[in-house]
Amino acid sequence: TSTSTTAADAAALPAQARGGNTSTLAAEARAAGLLESGAILPAGTTEREDADALTARTYTHTALGDRPVVRLVPGTLGEAEDLALEFLGLSRTAEAPVVGQVRRETLGFPAWALVNDPANGHHALALVKDIERLGRQAKTRAGAAKEGFDALGNRLGRAVPHFLPTY
Repeated sequence: TSTSTTAADAAALPAQARGGNTSTLAAEARAAGLLESGAILPAGTTEREDADALTARTYTHTALGDRPVVRLVPGTLGEAEDLALEFLGLSRTAEAPVVGQVRRETLGFPAWALVNDPANGHHALALVKDIERLGRQAKTRAGAAKEGFDALGNRLGRAVPHFLPTY
């Protein structure tokens, strides 16, 4: 069997799932494989626990005039995305319609901090550029990057120690 899948194949999944027991199992197996490979499935394709709704979130900013920013974000990460973009001065303008299904992602850093302690989320967001810079530096100067990460951890530990497990 071929592992390549077209949008038409993915769109056929809900119809397959309405069929008998064998085709339901086959459709679920196919949906699992597609999710694992990073596919975006049509909304309502599967009831799997590792599937998440994909939402289209719309944001505005005065500097952008009437041009909205639309981001596709998994539902479980939506609140963190809203808070991160609010930190940048963007505000969400409308409800976030479900446009598909994707593989569920866990909250990492800084998303976990934004969702669980929004009042202190600015501490986590302030580290993002340094984390990205140190990640690039680790490829050529691992020792210096480790020292940089240790310093960031110490700084974070002094300000908001409950963020450290996700850092």
